[in-house]
Amino acid sequence: MIKFLKKNIIIIAMLMISGITLAFAPGKKSDNEKSTSETPVSVMITEDNRLNLVMDSFNTVRFTDVEIPQEEETETAASEEQTVEETETPVEEETQEAAAPSYVIPCTDEDYNNFLKIVEAEATGGDVMSKIMVADVIINRVRSSRFPNTITEVIFQGNGEQFQPVADGRFYSVCVTNGTVEAVQRALYGEDYSMGALFFASNYSVNAGAWHVSALTRLFEYGGHVYFTF
Repeated sequence: MIKFLKKNIIIIAMLMISGITLAFAPGKKSDNEKSTSETPVSVMITEDNRLNLVMDSFNTVRFTDVEIPQEEETETAASEEQTVEETETPVEEETQEAAAPSYVIPCTDEDYNNFLKIVEAEATGGDVMSKIMVADVIINRVRSSRFPNTITEVIFQGNGEQFQPVADGRFYSVCVTNGTVEAVQRALYGEDYSMGALFFASNYSVNAGAWHVSALTRLFEYGGHVYFTF
C-alpha cells in the first residue's frame, strides 16, 4: 500500500513539474530543445515519509509536508486473534453432606414396635399432639436416671405395671394407625411438648383420687390426660 502511494505521488509530481516547465517556455520548441531545456528534477522521500521534489533550476518546487499515510494494521480474526485463557483457581466446594437426623434416644426395631403399640394403646382416638405428648413421657423416662435406659424396659418395668394397657393386655392387640406412627417419629426426632413430664393419668383416674394427685407435681392437662413430674 505504501509503495503504491509513493509511486502515484511521484507520478503526479512529475506531471505537475512538466506542466510548470511548459508554462515557462517562451514558445513551442522542437523535441531536441525540449530534451535540452527541461530542468532536471530530483525526487527525495525522506525517512519520515514526506515527499520532497526539488528542481535544480531557477524554479525550485518543494512539496514539503506531504505525509504519506502509513498502512493501517488490520487485525483479522484468523491471523491475530488472541485467546485469553482465564485461569481460574478452582474453588473447592465444601459439600458437607448433611448428617441424617438421628433419634434423641437409642431405638432398636423392638423398641420402635413396642413404642408404637404403647402410644396407640394409651392415646387411642386422640389427635397427633396428644400422642406426641404420651411418646414424650416415654422418652423422658429413658433419659431419666430414675427409670430404665431403653424404651422396651421402660414399657415393661415392674412386670408391666407402669402402663395400664400392658397390665390389661390391650397393648398386645392394638392396631397402630398412621397418626401414631407420625407422632412417634416426631417425638423421636425431638419434638417435645411434655414440659419434662414423667407421668400421665387419665382424667377419670385423677378425679377418682389416683395416687398421682398426692404424690406428684401436676404440670398440665391435654387430650384426656393430666401430666405430672416429681
